[in-house]
Amino acid sequence: MGYSTRSGLRGALRAALIAAGMGLLAGCGATLSRVPLIGEPEDAPRSAGAPVEFPDVGAKVGPEQKPMTAEERAKLQQELTLARDRAAAERRQRIQEESAR
Repeated sequence: MGYSTRSGLRGALRAALIAAGMGLLAGCGATLSRVPLIGEPEDAPRSAGAPVEFPDVGAKVGPEQKPMTAEERAKLQQELTLARDRAAAERRQRIQEESAR
């Protein structure tokens, strides 16, 4: 084995060890943050404890929830359109007031 082959193997081994070490440290981040010497400062707010449960977005509509009728959809669409137009008008007015300054 020549010098260049050994140095190439050393470089590859070194890169593999660094990558493995980074992977191990990345997986331990959440655990290490709970250690008092390494984690958050003492004056940092404490976590709520248990993780927040996210709603099941793939759940089917249950029997107690009926699909919307055409009238309900039309009413909702009208309300959303009015809210959108109102927000756009307020934004336009705010921009005009800022440009007038």
